Amino acid sequence: MGQQTPNLREIETLLRQGKTAPAVLALDKADLDAVEARDLLLLNRIGDLLARAGRAAEAIRCYEAIGTRFEESGFAPKAIALYKKVLKLDPRRWEAWYRIGRLNTEQKLFGEARAYLLRAVEGWLGEGAFPSALRACEALVAAEPDNPLHRVRLAEARAAVGDRDTAAAELLQLGRALLEAGRGADAERAFARAAELAADPEPGWCGQALALAAQGRHEAALERLRHLATPAARAMEALVLEIAGREEEAGLRLEAGADPERLVAYLRAVVEHPTLRARLERAWSRVDRTMRSWDPRARRAALEALADVEADGHLPALERMAALAREQGDTAAELSALRRMIRHHEARGNQEAAARLGARVQVLQSEPSSFEASGSAETTATGLGPEAPHPAPEADPLEAPAVPLSTEDHEYVAGQLTEAEVLSKYGLLDEALERLRAAVSRFPGHLDAQAKLAELLRGKGDRAALRDALLGLAVAQRAAGQHEAARQSAREAVRAAPLPQEMRARLSALGLLEESPTPGRPAAAAAAPARGQAREPVGAEAAWSAGETGQDSGPDQEEIEILVEEASTAAGNGGRASDKLDESTLEAIARSLEAQIQADLEPEVGPGAQGEETLEEVLATFKRHVEREVSADDHRTHYDLGIAYKEMGLVKEALEAFSVAARSPELAPDAHCMMAVCERERGNMAQAVRHYRRAIELRGATKELRYDLAEALLEQGNRDAALEEFKNLMQADPAYRDVRERVRRLTTPG
Repeated sequence: MGQQTPNLREIETLLRQGKTAPAVLALDKADLDAVEARDLLLLNRIGDLLARAGRAAEAIRCYEAIGTRFEESGFAPKAIALYKKVLKLDPRRWEAWYRIGRLNTEQKLFGEARAYLLRAVEGWLGEGAFPSALRACEALVAAEPDNPLHRVRLAEARAAVGDRDTAAAELLQLGRALLEAGRGADAERAFARAAELAADPEPGWCGQALALAAQGRHEAALERLRHLATPAARAMEALVLEIAGREEEAGLRLEAGADPERLVAYLRAVVEHPTLRARLERAWSRVDRTMRSWDPRARRAALEALADVEADGHLPALERMAALAREQGDTAAELSALRRMIRHHEARGNQEAAARLGARVQVLQSEPSSFEASGSAETTATGLGPEAPHPAPEADPLEAPAVPLSTEDHEYVAGQLTEAEVLSKYGLLDEALERLRAAVSRFPGHLDAQAKLAELLRGKGDRAALRDALLGLAVAQRAAGQHEAARQSAREAVRAAPLPQEMRARLSALGLLEESPTPGRPAAAAAAPARGQAREPVGAEAAWSAGETGQDSGPDQEEIEILVEEASTAAGNGGRASDKLDESTLEAIARSLEAQIQADLEPEVGPGAQGEETLEEVLATFKRHVEREVSADDHRTHYDLGIAYKEMGLVKEALEAFSVAARSPELAPDAHCMMAVCERERGNMAQAVRHYRRAIELRGATKELRYDLAEALLEQGNRDAALEEFKNLMQADPAYRDVRERVRRLTTPG
């Protein structure tokens, strides 16, 4: 059995009666994460009582639970206020320092953020908590990315947790930035530290030599390189000599032995170091002179290597590759170089240049022999073949998100998905999310990548990020023709975190959200004043106003009915009852906390307080309103009510609403899925299996449904049937979630 949802009013009563020990015992057994939004204000009062009773640890637990809830709901200033209360009780609570710093960053209060995050770093380092210090250093860099001291702290924190190579790579990048800023001495120190940390110290030594040369210390730079015998060291020697004005010696370093690796290292250094980019044209003149005496095969091999010094292809090398292929009459090689040049220009938004090259590709492909040599599949992949002589006009990404077209594109996404799967399996969730975000950033229409991103974020607790991922999934599903799945994803996104009004309107225009009021139903704004005159505040704010004055916080019957009517109207307008209640309640609690953080003790609340019956009253009123206002054939509203009931923990009522929604052919698959989820929560596995099978019968055996069915069968104790479902799923998609591991465990004896 898990922890129980606490009866906070009983705990408060015990504390007011001086019965601290039983109150603390009850609180210890409680799951504060399960506290309903409407009870957060009461939990804050309990924290205050515990603090005054000298029970700092228990009070901190209450404050942190409320702070976390506000943080997740976007109430950053109120979360900060709660964490500051924590620090008053325990100034060495480094997690609170860290959270305040991170929240100040979100508020763009970077000076405040720096002070709190630095304190967290110092505290954790002093205790040897290096992974936590690393988190704080990452937040510092996010707050002030241009501060080199933060980047040094981050690198040292990475080294402290054993990630020395990443630390060295970050210091190399910092050294280049410092060089560009004219801070040669600081750059020298950054490169030297990178050399100490890295398994391969050579890049650090080469960077250190360049930093010495930038300070005019040419002989010291050459001395740094003399004991190295690699192509990169000889290339850096040539650059140092060029900086010193010793051009002839520099040429000898590069031309000795006709070494292609030395040329590549030389050009890579010019491209990678910002201070050397002005030398790019001169560098290519030297490269051209060096390669002039080579045979065409050696020149082509060197140019191919030189083209890879930039991720999207180094344009001067690609231009020379195309020219060399044209001289030799090698149309296939010229086409290959031209396609890479097109990708280079498209990556930088140079559509006009890409179009000109596309015209050249079209001319070459019109020659039968060259078309056969180049291959039609690759031609189609570029979008510039005979069927598409010019680039397509840019499409609205919300309506037609990009998807992989070429083999290279598909391989890229598959690689990112595989890496994300492996990283998440070993608990490296942030790294897995980084891979998936890279994939969906490049190809937002890729369904599997979008679905996997949303899946991982569901377990992370970042509601805003989950909302954005679900919206991306919804748009991709719509573009793929999966309209009902897209609407379901959009609804889940709205439940995850508040949605900006302009985005809500945009999604409504795409048919992903239902925004217009139901005909014949009054708007909430018109309904509320009819209940009374001059009601300020209204809704959930009024329900909490009693708590601000020390009175019982339960709403009276009139206020309950207004809350219910507003919530039900929202449900009829395409929203959910729980959305209205939760958002307004949290806002009211936040306002109340402003006046209550330093409040005195409130009058004691005796047993049998009215507030204990509030939820029951709300539910009864809500159900009466539904029976009166919502017809039995309004399946969409019943489905939304089912979602609202489930989020409130009212599983029985949710099942009743979903059973009505299941009468609609359009909603039946989703309704049966939700009934299966509800039955699993109640422990009725046989019913859950029945509903999953019915959903599969109506929708088809999707991977998600088959996986959920297998899990329900396993929970029911039917291992053989579960194994069969997992095997079928693995045969259809071996990389889906942890299906391989599931099959392995179920087939392993014992």
